[in-house]
Amino acid sequence: MTGIAKFARYNLNTVFDGDSVVHTTSKSDLQTRRRKVEITTRWRRGTEIGSGGFAVVWREKNEESGELRAVKIIPKPKINHRELDALVEVQDHPELFVVFFGWFEDRDSMYLAMEFIEYGDLGRYIKEHGMEAKELAKEIASQILEGLAVLHERGIFHRDIKPQNVLIASPSPIWIKISDFGISKRITGGALETRSGTIIYQSPEQLGLLPSCFGTGRPYTTAVDIWAFGVVIHEVLTSEIPFVDTYQPTESIFSRNAGTNLDMQLLYQYCSGDPFPIERLRQHCVSEDGIDFVMSLMVVDPTNRVSARDGLASQWLLGTAESGTPSAARPLLDMGAAVSCSSGSYITLQSEQFAAPRLIADTGENVDMVPPLNPKPRTALQLAVEVGDIDSVKLLLDRGADPNVVSFRGSKTCTVLQGAVERGDIDFVRLLLDRGADPNRSTIDYRQTPLEMATDGGHVKMVILLLERGADERG
Repeated sequence: MTGIAKFARYNLNTVFDGDSVVHTTSKSDLQTRRRKVEITTRWRRGTEIGSGGFAVVWREKNEESGELRAVKIIPKPKINHRELDALVEVQDHPELFVVFFGWFEDRDSMYLAMEFIEYGDLGRYIKEHGMEAKELAKEIASQILEGLAVLHERGIFHRDIKPQNVLIASPSPIWIKISDFGISKRITGGALETRSGTIIYQSPEQLGLLPSCFGTGRPYTTAVDIWAFGVVIHEVLTSEIPFVDTYQPTESIFSRNAGTNLDMQLLYQYCSGDPFPIERLRQHCVSEDGIDFVMSLMVVDPTNRVSARDGLASQWLLGTAESGTPSAARPLLDMGAAVSCSSGSYITLQSEQFAAPRLIADTGENVDMVPPLNPKPRTALQLAVEVGDIDSVKLLLDRGADPNVVSFRGSKTCTVLQGAVERGDIDFVRLLLDRGADPNRSTIDYRQTPLEMATDGGHVKMVILLLERGADERG
């Protein structure tokens, strides 16, 4: 095969035998004084674990040791050797990239043998452990940036950075590896002109959205990977992409799955001078340093986007644990108060005993607020759901708050889960269900079950989630 000669030392001597392959290697054995000893290993194909573009990835098992590996199968007409080149280039960093064992081929396909990562990818981790992902956001960001710094300093553009291409080598402590170099490219001059990648992670310059003042037709730089990384970190922090179309419930060409639809108009407006949409980051209590970090990755002008190496020195990554909560609030939280982020450097607190709210500044100064007239008793858990403070919801549940408590929403009684469904935020609904909320419970004022409310509201993913968690479709 043309261009494959430089990878000859990674070629695995292979015999195909039904649903198995047998590799033969040789080594010297000083103990037996044999100069050359042949060793054979048989790998049996298991289940398909992924596919994309023209390739399919299978899991294989060593019949003798039980070791697992992943094998990517690429039809020969689609081979460009760029992935092989990148895999070989980064093998001196097994802590950052998936480990490459070697390649082999038959008449129709090339096979790339790599380590099997059993914990799946970052996309699945965000979906199943959204809150935990946010708490680990800094470590995840640092590890991805380390990998991007190595790639970019070696002239390699990944071109398809997204959660599905970031694998979880270990969930605790968190350890991620960058994978899938299928459309990567090494550029000696530092720029390229062809557009590749997954559209919702593509940069303005790739999508043709750069204002004319930045020039048109300019080659792309490694800044395209930085933009994609910014989208990924926004997802880690909020479970959503930055420019999300919240009014599009169905699949579109701009979506990875339902709920992550790219709003091209919103992105265009940002590229044309509108402010970056930081509302979702604020709702999830991301600190100002965290917001600045995301914005530095997603600057419209690629020449002003932070580099991977400089990003590692950002204030957010070098600071303390991610939190929008001033340290002065911690004693009150320990006594059972709930916290909700608001604008500026203030947070609003409401005690489990329905006390009047207070404002607590960063300095720790307390200022009483005027309580509302004829207040209806609401638990801190209900209030946290109402204001969209998912961190406080998690905190209160961790400290024993009842996920099935009935309190007031306005002048009507409802369960916390009903309130979350009415709010339309699936993250809250999933968290409450995970902590034991009854999907079939209703109240006198809110007679509809959570499933009926989600159905009437057109929340398709929420309906599916409730049914999976035991909601009675018969009402």
